[in-house]
Amino acid sequence: LAIIGGEAALPERARRWRELLPDATLLNSYGPTEASVIATGAALSGPDAVWDGGEDIPIGLPRPGVAAAIVDAGLQPVAQGEEGELCLLGDALAIGYLGRDELTARRFVPLDALPGAPRAYRTGDRAVWQGGQLRFLGRQDHELKISGLRIDPAEVENALLACPGVREAAVIGLPLAGGGYTL
Repeated sequence: LAIIGGEAALPERARRWRELLPDATLLNSYGPTEASVIATGAALSGPDAVWDGGEDIPIGLPRPGVAAAIVDAGLQPVAQGEEGELCLLGDALAIGYLGRDELTARRFVPLDALPGAPRAYRTGDRAVWQGGQLRFLGRQDHELKISGLRIDPAEVENALLACPGVREAAVIGLPLAGGGYTL
């Protein structure tokens, strides 16, 4: 068993894994730190594989104790097969961000449209339920994942602009050939 996560899985690497170790299980995991790191998983190879080997790699199903909802901009659940923002629910959610009340209020919200209005973490990730699996579609904002860490280019720009002598700053993510980004 090998578990990957932190960055979007690359189809060519997952296919190579399957070719080299056809009897081993490769688990694609997804989950931000705010939801105890691993919130969902999908077997990409092995006896329980749910991936067909194509370009679209699933992030799977929520692990026990975690629930997932895909919502629109008004935090209303979308129909199966429709894209929206992925929200995670359950007891493993973080309390919030230390000293960042405004960000906590924006990201940890009640989903009033669901029974009991459960508390949810708005991941900022676009996703869809497709073929019985969650599929990651990218970010709703400009955050990037670099070595498994979320980076907001605007925060980097603001830090640069706070430096003496810096009048203008622009930070962009440059895609790397093997996947991922650099600034």
